[in-house]
Amino acid sequence: MAPPSSLRQQALDPPLKEDMEKVNIKFHDNGTVTFQHKKILEFVPELSADKNVKVTVPNIPLLTLSTQSIKFSRFFHFMLSMALRAMKLYPFVTVTPEELVFGYDDPLITMANTFLPKHRKPMKKMGLLIGRNGTLNEVSTIFTGHTNMKEFGLLDRLNGLDHLPYWSEPPCNNIRASEGASKFICEAVGLERGQTKSREDK
Repeated sequence: MAPPSSLRQQALDPPLKEDMEKVNIKFHDNGTVTFQHKKILEFVPELSADKNVKVTVPNIPLLTLSTQSIKFSRFFHFMLSMALRAMKLYPFVTVTPEELVFGYDDPLITMANTFLPKHRKPMKKMGLLIGRNGTLNEVSTIFTGHTNMKEFGLLDRLNGLDHLPYWSEPPCNNIRASEGASKFICEAVGLERGQTKSREDK
């Protein structure tokens, strides 16, 4: 007797390139500059072993719909089952890595865009990284070092605030507790060359 067939899976990492670009740049007279980050994610087909390879992955819109339908009536389940059969939808779909990451046409997504109200409409396509490209909402103002190199890279404002909104009280919400890339550090600790400081010294 032949052994039962089994599901084979293989880990594949789509070759992606991520860049961050500073946009909406404005310099100020007090030696600071305000900007936003723009995230740029790109698929790099030349780094793929086979750019035409197809992968079989879970049908995320269908699985999401199935999970959400638990709360509905038995009649709704019956009608939904009939509709899915008519649409020939299956729990798995076969797409290219680029389509998986940046979007492919899906009948459920199309239907949702047709019938759902504007504030609940999903993206036009199904893709894991759709919506991840573009300008981030966060507006940073940092010191350029033009007036004082000791302040180079330090935050002056974050979304117009002079304190870190991630912490409720000082010293953790001190905006000087952070440089431009690390906004979640609690409390700035000043050190001079040859000086050490322990937690007990704070």
